[in-house]
Amino acid sequence: MVSHKIILEKKGVSFIPVVMTNSYLVVSNQTDVFDPELVGKEIVLPDAESVSKLIDGQNYIELTPDTLYQQQVSDFFMQQKIRTNTIAVVPDFDLATELVKYHLGMTVTTNYVIDKYDLRKDDTVNIYRLPENLISLDMGISYKSDDDAAINQMVDLIMNFMNTKKNNKEL
Repeated sequence: MVSHKIILEKKGVSFIPVVMTNSYLVVSNQTDVFDPELVGKEIVLPDAESVSKLIDGQNYIELTPDTLYQQQVSDFFMQQKIRTNTIAVVPDFDLATELVKYHLGMTVTTNYVIDKYDLRKDDTVNIYRLPENLISLDMGISYKSDDDAAINQMVDLIMNFMNTKKNNKEL
């Protein structure tokens, strides 16, 4: 029997969160809000108003609307009455972030992708960490909710592996 806390159980699918990661706004030097003095610094935005001021009216690259993450970002934009000029809709964080790296607007992405493209050393982008209570990404395991021994064993193995990684501070 799986002993992990199931957060979401819907339509025969369960979700167990493994790690929560902050979201980041990556801004290219071709936007009106790029600040050369902030290059190489990670600025923590304190609230929704500060996020709105940066994003409103800017060229924006978003993920396809069928992703739960993009739905969360879009809901936040709608609640804050943020208007963007969507210049591209792409299938993943990597492509969205890479387009910003090549001077096309801004996007919301993850720390993993920022590290992958070494953006903290890139003098053509600003990086802003968004408040956790506004937008964050829960990464975890989605699986069929059937009470199947093989599925339960797989979930246990993955959770044990992830817990080992967390304890070793590899996540």
